[in-house]
Amino acid sequence: MQTDEQGPAPKAEICPDEDNSARLPSSLRCISPDFRKDPTSMAYSGVNGPDHLVVYQLVIVAFGTRGDVQPLFILACKLASYVQTLFISHDAFALTFDWGRHGLAFAGTPTDPNARPETVAEEYEVLIPHASRCECLVFNLFALGAWHVAEAFSKRAIAASPCLIPYEPAASFRESFRAAHPRLYARLRTAPEGHVSWRCLV
Repeated sequence: MQTDEQGPAPKAEICPDEDNSARLPSSLRCISPDFRKDPTSMAYSGVNGPDHLVVYQLVIVAFGTRGDVQPLFILACKLASYVQTLFISHDAFALTFDWGRHGLAFAGTPTDPNARPETVAEEYEVLIPHASRCECLVFNLFALGAWHVAEAFSKRAIAASPCLIPYEPAASFRESFRAAHPRLYARLRTAPEGHVSWRCLV
């Protein structure tokens, strides 16, 4: 009789650290090439060490408030039964969820869930060395930089959102967009058939 029970997820590989900054898009090259951080301040569950890096098959990146992060945490709990999974989010959530109980490793970024980070490096520096070795990156809509990282390393990338996509913009979006970008708005409104137009946005 067949069952749905799965064996333990495969053990992560260990690889030496290396400088991956040259492969990043220009918007992310401000990130320091020194990716070896203090594990007590940046990573949990043995994510990083001073001389080597744990390799995860799947890396999930979720930023935002708890309501934005928790849906991907639930997804990660399911996936961790099948693949070695690393979850990257704000340091503030290090103790919010029981990562180890669900077989997840956690790496935190020194960013505030309720504020915009001062630099790109604050959000994505911890991701770079793991992204270069993983098989797939999953990210929410507050971690779109992860898509650029995945592209730089030719990795599969999946955007995951608890909201239906596409969804309607706010009622004030049109007037706000026209006030902020009058020339672009005019061109989008008069774009010929087959070109990007205002209808593509709303």
